[in-house]
Amino acid sequence: MMRLTSRKVMETLATNNVFCYRENTDYQIGIKNEQIAFENLKTREIAYLGNTLESAIQLKKLTDEYGKNG
Repeated sequence: MMRLTSRKVMETLATNNVFCYRENTDYQIGIKNEQIAFENLKTREIAYLGNTLESAIQLKKLTDEYGKNG
């Protein structure tokens, strides 16, 4: 089993351009308070997802769901 640290998770997401700015979108994914954060740009609401591998999986599910409904 591979051991992952929070730093590895964040670095992998950053390397894969998950945190790049997206124009003409309703949301932005980034890091706030050392956690993965999903921010609604219209309402300024922020959902903190944590900083673990489970957080990255949750982020993937959210973006997949948003893509289907957005």
